[in-house]
Amino acid sequence: MSDEFHILIVEDNEADFALIERALRRAEKRCLCRRVQGRQELEVALEEREWDAILSDYHVPGLLFEDTLSLIASRWQETPIILVSGEIGEEKAVELLKRGVWDFVLKDNMIRLVSVLERGLREAEESRLLKRTEQALRESLERDYDLVENSQDFICTHDLEGNLLSVNAAAERMTGYPKEMLLGRNLADLITRQGHAGLAAYLNEIRTTGVAHGQMCIRTASGKACWLEFNNTLRTEGVPVPVVRGMAHDITGRRAAEAKIKQLTH
Repeated sequence: MSDEFHILIVEDNEADFALIERALRRAEKRCLCRRVQGRQELEVALEEREWDAILSDYHVPGLLFEDTLSLIASRWQETPIILVSGEIGEEKAVELLKRGVWDFVLKDNMIRLVSVLERGLREAEESRLLKRTEQALRESLERDYDLVENSQDFICTHDLEGNLLSVNAAAERMTGYPKEMLLGRNLADLITRQGHAGLAAYLNEIRTTGVAHGQMCIRTASGKACWLEFNNTLRTEGVPVPVVRGMAHDITGRRAAEAKIKQLTH
């Protein structure tokens, strides 16, 4: 956020506008207020810039409040709209909240205005950040899709509890389970019972250090044991919640060969 808030105020009453400006002086950051009194002025103001927040009276001559909501939503969907008005009924308040009003402040209780505004600005910024993060993640996944899907290695993502969030085609092939049956399942459902203690240690290590590598034995859909050697990392930047990126390759044949050599040499 910048050091200043740009606030658009839809208000036809000069005294009420002055009341709002005085209330906003208590905000942590300077509020630069602009007043509009009708539809044409509102349309011009919305075209000129993106406003941090919009405060509007419910009763403005020549401008229905519902039209105000529609005009704002058509241009700036993320901008918090705060209704600053006289007494409104509970039923009407619920209806307006459903239509896009972020919150409302009664003119005889203006002491609430700053806290309501700052909370709205904070949550709007968090919402924008989340959307940018999700978009960046989608673009990253699209760029990496071919590489991941064509890899011969087991590639997946899972949360900090071990629940699978994504898997590639190789993971389906190695486990014998279709993607639909793997997504949402916990790693504990796939590994052999003897490996549960090791799974707990692995999850603790990845949470604590952000990296983990080792070996894990899973039970395939056909009941066979499949040994995987993994090298996983924890991703916390650029994602809404921490996610583990896992990559593993099948070492079942190698382990069998090592066991055979050991048997022959002892």
